[in-house]
Amino acid sequence: MSDHFDYNEFIASFKAQAQELQDGLSSKTPDAKTIDQLSISVTKLRAMVTEVVATGHLPAYDQRLCEERVASLEGSLAKARANVKPKSKFSFKSSVNAKSPAQKSSNNSAPTAPEAGLASKQPSTTVSTTKISINNHHHRLLTFADAEGFDPSGLNLAQSVVITIGGLSHCFVDLTSGTSPNVNALHVQGLKRTVLGTSPNVNALHVQGLKRTVLYAGKIQGSVLLHNCVECTIIVSTHQFRMHTSNTTNVYLDVLSNPVIEKCNDIRFGIYPSNGSTVTATEPSKPEISGNGLPYVVQDFDWMGATMSPHWSAIGPPIFQLPIAMSSDNLDPILDKLLPQIASNQQP
Repeated sequence: MSDHFDYNEFIASFKAQAQELQDGLSSKTPDAKTIDQLSISVTKLRAMVTEVVATGHLPAYDQRLCEERVASLEGSLAKARANVKPKSKFSFKSSVNAKSPAQKSSNNSAPTAPEAGLASKQPSTTVSTTKISINNHHHRLLTFADAEGFDPSGLNLAQSVVITIGGLSHCFVDLTSGTSPNVNALHVQGLKRTVLGTSPNVNALHVQGLKRTVLYAGKIQGSVLLHNCVECTIIVSTHQFRMHTSNTTNVYLDVLSNPVIEKCNDIRFGIYPSNGSTVTATEPSKPEISGNGLPYVVQDFDWMGATMSPHWSAIGPPIFQLPIAMSSDNLDPILDKLLPQIASNQQP
């Protein structure tokens, strides 16, 4: 390979194989046999990248992108494999429970204490899921009080809360003020020109179909995944960040790993403002590592060139500070201030 290496051919082949594997992992939950086949293919792809890297033909930028793409596939594969295993665990647990009657028949009084102990532990390990939704509002300031399915008296920090938000326009949804539940996942769909704020206890944030929307997510303890965001502003601090099929969107981001974009265009990244002060792109709270004022390196899975991707850029200084104070009276000025600026004849 070192004597006949074709850069364009390798990149095209790598992208095709990686996309095929991603499609296989993203489809319906694969069975064990399919997972084994995908595992072999991912291993071969990893070996192909390792071989090219060893020859020194691949630029450092492409090397990093290829290795991170393979690592992402390996992570998806591990997750898919884990989803197949619970069945065996369930059988094991049922066999343990089946022994209890037998033990009870041999001694009517002795097994009673262990059985009671097992029952007493069950509530502490059981996590119930509460579904909350905020849908179909226009030009309103919204909080948990406006959510369907929200019952403060029935919630506690041990519960998993799933929030679905959709069908909103010209709204401000504030989930950061006051007492809020321990949010496990936030699903956002079909929003237009809306400001959203989520609890700092959110573990995962899944977003789809935002247009002219400002998403003030606050701290997300796990990952953030966004699809189909158009002319939006995203403000979030998280561990992992991925954005797909989006364009003309500003992202003010604090992230522990490098953010990933795919099938995106005109995405502008900036740093996450600190509380109580406006932070500009030239005043990063973390050491600059990308050469453009950002404390992270944006990874574009659709760009394998040696130069920076044309699909994203570093945004200028933010013109706001956290926390964002909102009321029904200042909704429009805040929207106009935070949303990406577009020509007046293009606004909805």
